[in-house]
Amino acid sequence: MFLGDSQPLHPMVDSLLHTVVTVTPDTPLLEVLRLMSCVQSAPQFLPDSDPHSDLPWRSPDPRPNCALVTDGGRLVGIITSKNIIQALAPDPAFAVVCAQDVMTTPVISLSELDLQNPEAIARYFQRYAIHHLPVVNAQGHPLGLLTSEQFLQHQLNTQLQDEITRHHQTEEALKQRIRLEELVTTISAQFIPLEAAQIDQGIHRALQAIAEFTGADRGYLFRVSENQSQISNTHEWCAPTSLSLQADYQNLRIHDYVDRLDQLRGFRGFAIASLSPTPPSDRLLHRHPQVKTAIQVPIVLEQSLLGFVGLDAERSPRPWGQETVMLLILVGEIIASALKRQQTEIILKQSMATNRALLGALPDAILRITRDGILVNKKPDAHGVIPVPDDEFLGKHLTDVFPPEIAQMTLTLVQQALETKAIQSFEYQLKLGNTLYDYEARFAVSDRHEVMVIIRDISDRKRTQAELQRAKDQLRVVLDAVPGLISWIRDDLVYQGVNTRMAEAFGRSPADFSEQSIGFLGGRLEFNTFVEEFFASSDHTATRETRLDINGTDYEYLVVAQKYAQNHAAVFVGIDITERKRVESQLYESQQLLQLVVDNIPEAIFWKDRNSVYLGCNLAFAHVVGLESPADLGEGKTDFDLFSWAPDAAEYYRQDDRRVMESDCPQYHLMEAQIQADGHQYWIDKNLIPLHDSDRQVVGILGTCEDITARRTAEQKLRQSEEQYRTLAKNFPNGAVLLFDPHLRYTIADGTGLELMNLSKTSIEGKTLWEVFPASIAEQLEPHYHRALAGESSSLEISLRDRIYLVQVTPLKDSQGDCFAGMVTTQDITKYKRVEQEIRNALEKEKQLNELKSRFISMASHEFRTPLATILGSSEILRHFGNKCSEEKRLKHYERIQTGVDQMTRLLDDVLLIGRAEAGRVPFQPTPIDLIPFCENLSEELQISTGYKRNVVIQTRFAPEAIASLVIEADEQLLRQVLTNLLSNAIKYSHPGGVVDFSIMLDVRSVVFSIADQGIGIPDADQARLFEQFHRAGNVGTTQGTGLGLSIVKKSVELHGGTITLVSNVNQGTTCTVTLPLTQTLPVDQS
Repeated sequence: MFLGDSQPLHPMVDSLLHTVVTVTPDTPLLEVLRLMSCVQSAPQFLPDSDPHSDLPWRSPDPRPNCALVTDGGRLVGIITSKNIIQALAPDPAFAVVCAQDVMTTPVISLSELDLQNPEAIARYFQRYAIHHLPVVNAQGHPLGLLTSEQFLQHQLNTQLQDEITRHHQTEEALKQRIRLEELVTTISAQFIPLEAAQIDQGIHRALQAIAEFTGADRGYLFRVSENQSQISNTHEWCAPTSLSLQADYQNLRIHDYVDRLDQLRGFRGFAIASLSPTPPSDRLLHRHPQVKTAIQVPIVLEQSLLGFVGLDAERSPRPWGQETVMLLILVGEIIASALKRQQTEIILKQSMATNRALLGALPDAILRITRDGILVNKKPDAHGVIPVPDDEFLGKHLTDVFPPEIAQMTLTLVQQALETKAIQSFEYQLKLGNTLYDYEARFAVSDRHEVMVIIRDISDRKRTQAELQRAKDQLRVVLDAVPGLISWIRDDLVYQGVNTRMAEAFGRSPADFSEQSIGFLGGRLEFNTFVEEFFASSDHTATRETRLDINGTDYEYLVVAQKYAQNHAAVFVGIDITERKRVESQLYESQQLLQLVVDNIPEAIFWKDRNSVYLGCNLAFAHVVGLESPADLGEGKTDFDLFSWAPDAAEYYRQDDRRVMESDCPQYHLMEAQIQADGHQYWIDKNLIPLHDSDRQVVGILGTCEDITARRTAEQKLRQSEEQYRTLAKNFPNGAVLLFDPHLRYTIADGTGLELMNLSKTSIEGKTLWEVFPASIAEQLEPHYHRALAGESSSLEISLRDRIYLVQVTPLKDSQGDCFAGMVTTQDITKYKRVEQEIRNALEKEKQLNELKSRFISMASHEFRTPLATILGSSEILRHFGNKCSEEKRLKHYERIQTGVDQMTRLLDDVLLIGRAEAGRVPFQPTPIDLIPFCENLSEELQISTGYKRNVVIQTRFAPEAIASLVIEADEQLLRQVLTNLLSNAIKYSHPGGVVDFSIMLDVRSVVFSIADQGIGIPDADQARLFEQFHRAGNVGTTQGTGLGLSIVKKSVELHGGTITLVSNVNQGTTCTVTLPLTQTLPVDQS
């Protein structure tokens, strides 16, 4: 039995399996061999050849040399050549051998599903090392046989067919790509020659080309508006059979399609084969149901979404290939570039037109100048900067047109601009007519050998700058006068500057804050934290209350901050609210106290609405109207309810309320008589004040009532007393009497002394203290008035209109001892005060004379003691031992005696000179003096007489212009006295080996003498008294001196009309500067 003849084959089995011999297990082996030989010798036919097939011709399939053994149709074994050879080997006589004796079992086979997995089939052949694989169905019935040779041949044919298919696809894709590139090249080329106005036509042709190329029914371009709020279909091409949808896609709100546009902004396109499953949220595609499929690609330029280009079709859904996506991307880039070029050209044309208009409207003059200074061209300005005709200007050299200094500077800057390629500039002034103008010239390279010069009239700017500087100076003055701390701080937390008040608050100067970190002051960090948080925030202004530690004391400040300079800096203004915070605290306490007072005040207080209905009252008013507490007032009550026993009075009260509310004017001190329910009458002082809402509309009334029955009785008694006081005041001798009430208002004024004070009864009575007297007098009197009202008497002296008055203030008390007023009595004591001052002056003069006498005695006793001791000692030696001493020793003692006498003589001369100076009797006889030899001789004398003893050198220097001669008019004796005293002091108080610098300089109208030493200096405490007679510094020690030298110097310098100044530091030295005028005028005889 042959399998291929009896059973239908699987399509792949038919192509891969051969006709196979099938036998039963009991089939003799010889029959099996015969059947196998019949199959081997069967004729083979050539397959039909396909002239169009790309596969090569295949040789006929070889017949398999095997047989399948089946039992009941199921495969149970397989007999191959190998099995037959194994059966013949031991016994060639195999006539009795059956198929089951030699078959291989179990059989390795394939199922129909295994035929779909070539890899599994290859693993079977490899793993079991076999050449035949039977194929069975699900019931185990054999369907055919697969050999390793045929399997290999089948795989080779399959791979070859796949390769041919891929080759055809690649070739077709390449052709398509070439057509696409040709289309893109054509579209790109068509935009090149187009002008800006023709770009829209080019876009329309491009949309038509890509739609026809892809078979789409519609091609379109959507553009996003400049403000990114709308999107519109700006360009569209439709196939002849399709309708235009452009009108339906105009000015669409981007907010309605935000999801789709966000994806497009992510530079991703959309290719939708079918719109039927597209979600309804995509409203951009579902606006028209006839659109079945669509593709959209974003148009991006410089990372910005301009819109998108798309295609759609009304026919059956279709997939969009990658070529279509690439085509749209490329065309989108071409369109984006074209739109950019269109926009650029439009802007360029507008810019050129604008530039031409600007150039024509530009008020500046423009010149073109060559490297050699030749004027090539010009554009005149509006004010005639270059008032030269073109024929006298063009082609001329700079020096032919401009003043020499301007021409030379211009030529220099032209060459610098050409060499450095940088803009050069300079400012100059030019007089046109009778007016002097300021100009600025800026040089910019316009060609390799040419420069463009822009000349601008900056006269107004110069004036503005000057005004701006004045404004800045004024602003600095204003900022320094502002009662607050002002600082400028950059966002890097560094001070740019502060006002003077802030610097002084921290004991520094404004310069100390410049470029300093905000934390350099130390102290509290609250302000620093505020500054950091303010710069870190997006706020432009901020306000915060903070504490500042100023010199160890905490202050409360309200800091107002505002940014400027693009938020890179800020100004901070600190207002001291320490006092305000204290006042607020006190105000809160006072409000609490006021609430307590209102609840407990003895005055009756009430408030009503616009209809005179009571809204509330205090406890005192409740008692007046017979209620236990304010809560008993209830709601809706009027005066007719509370004063039901006196309806006429209630109506009167309502009329008062209406008058105040309608006039919106308060009424004070309304004296009214009221009758209580028991018939008792009493007097009240009533005040009515209108109440307002936030819009200043009258909404009610506030009233206060005070029982003044007792006061009215007291006033009657007071009027009686007043008559008595008036009689007393009118007859008060040598003075005046004034009575004042608790408000410091004068009620009585009389007396003979009023006229001396230029006052009268009518100018005082009824007026307050501050209205009668000047502020300075009122400030003195007011505390005494308050003391009198408190029950205490006092007195004081005041000066009024060049006279002195003794003022006595005493309280006036009633019968109960309560003070109700004060009384003032005045007495003119001018004569007594003058006598007292004369006595005081005489005592002070006597004290000064005694002090001078004491100083003189102390100085004389000290300064005379030394020379007298020297004279006495030398005279005693000469008297007792003169005959025994040598001539040289006797002469030495005589010289000592002479020196002591000279020293005492000089001291007496100084004292006499001071006395004459004080009396104004020092003779002043100026004569011409040549200072150069005068000063040189004086220096040499002092160097010899004093300097060598102290080992001190005097260096004398003259100003260069005074080397030849320096003649002034001066009193030679007084000038010698001045310079000798100053040089002697410099030598005396210098350290041994020191140098005294003596310089003479010439000024315009004066000569300046400067004497500087490096000695012990003068303490600060003594410098103010150095020119006093007999005063010496506290650090002179045992150095001899009278304390008269500097006093004599000052008097002598003042006689010359000059000045003397002194600068000294302890242990560093002293510099004395004397300035004398070059010419002298004889003073008036002071005697």
